[in-house]
Amino acid sequence: MEQTYYDSFGMNIFTNCTVNAPSIYPMCETFESFVKTFDLDVSKLDLSVYIDPHPVTEQFDNFKKNLEQYFKTTHNIEPKMIKSKSLSHGYYNSIISSKKPVLVQLEHDWRTDRCSNKQLSLKQVVEIVRDHGDAVDYVKLNISNMKILHHLIMNGEFVYAKDRFDAIEIDGVVLRRVKFRANVQHVLNREKYMEKYIDKIKINENGGSDGVEGYYENKETSYSLDASYKFNITHLNGKKFKKHYST
Repeated sequence: MEQTYYDSFGMNIFTNCTVNAPSIYPMCETFESFVKTFDLDVSKLDLSVYIDPHPVTEQFDNFKKNLEQYFKTTHNIEPKMIKSKSLSHGYYNSIISSKKPVLVQLEHDWRTDRCSNKQLSLKQVVEIVRDHGDAVDYVKLNISNMKILHHLIMNGEFVYAKDRFDAIEIDGVVLRRVKFRANVQHVLNREKYMEKYIDKIKINENGGSDGVEGYYENKETSYSLDASYKFNITHLNGKKFKKHYST
């Protein structure tokens, strides 16, 4: 993949000091699986890691140190490490501080595995969001076969709803319109987010994702990949247990 493709996007990982801290699991598994699935050259990534110290704040320094060691030892890279007050705070700063036209946003506890011969590259998704931002400013990269993931968590279980809309095809890629924007792995048009959504993000210093996930007025520009691009999506729930979701 050409250098200009990597120049067109920044990648941000949002993690926190979970009960596993100072262990960096599950972030390391999330990153490794994403890089493998989309065959990325890690040395070319403009990568930032936003670290929320909650809930195990006393482990922040050791957690950050272990993250730095992992990236240096495993990939010989030194991504920017940025302390945030919450998920929403880190997400907000990732948008306003970047100069890239497109951002690839990764939540720290989702493993991605391709399980279909139907090929789809991250390059294709990035270029759609970059070049067709008026029509598509958000593409969620996980698939759950005619369902989308809701942010509501009750008793440790995710709640699903059938609210997927009609399909469109852009540059040979089939997308499905969705009502709900989640922090699960996605690609966004930074300029459009600055114009339309940045003020909706409510920064909570004690954790939280207000404004990052929810129902947005501009639902006509929110999309997920069509279910034909089949993946296994595994939730590596660092809070209490692992939960597996498969299309």
